[in-house]
Amino acid sequence: MPVVTISTWTGKTVEQKDKLMKGITKAFKDIGVDPAGLTIIIHDIPRYNWAKGGEQVSKEA
Repeated sequence: MPVVTISTWTGKTVEQKDKLMKGITKAFKDIGVDPAGLTIIIHDIPRYNWAKGGEQVSKEA
């Protein structure tokens, strides 16, 4: 039972997330994984709670 965890910035639409989950499911199915056993979890993280290179992403231009 694979579990795929995705961390992304808040703001993706339901449609975008659905497309992403369907694409991931297809990729696993293509390598022989039964989609019924696949779990996908998306964590929405506000940009102010995310840093790259020690700088808050929300401060990027």
